[in-house]
Amino acid sequence: MSEQDEKDQVRNPETVQKETVVVKEETEKHPVSSMAIISLVLGVISLLASVFKELDLVALCLGALGVLCSLIGFFTARSTGRHRGKSLVIVGLVLSLLAIVVAFFMHGGINQPFVVPSIKF
Repeated sequence: MSEQDEKDQVRNPETVQKETVVVKEETEKHPVSSMAIISLVLGVISLLASVFKELDLVALCLGALGVLCSLIGFFTARSTGRHRGKSLVIVGLVLSLLAIVVAFFMHGGINQPFVVPSIKF
C-alpha cells in the first residue's frame, strides 16, 4: 500500500468497517461440521479408554466409530464445501487410529481373543 492509501483509510473509517463486516459474514456462512466435532470427541474418548486394559473392547468400538465419522465428515466437507473443520476431522482420525493401535497392543495382540467380561454376583 502506498502512503496515500493508508491516509485514505485513516480518514475514511467506513471502508474499514465494511471490510470487517465482510470477514464476519464469510466466517458465519460456513459452520464447523458436526461430524468433525463428533470424530474429535470420539478420538479423544477412545484414546483415553485404550490406556486401560479393561476397556480395550470399548476403545476399539469407539475408535472404529471415530474413524467412520472422520471419513464421513471429511468427504462431506470436501464435496459440499459448506462446512469448516477439515483439520478437526484429520485430528479425530489420527486419534481414533492411534487408540485402535494402543488398545490392540494393550490387550496383547493377536494371541489373546477379545472376550466380553462377565459379571458374577
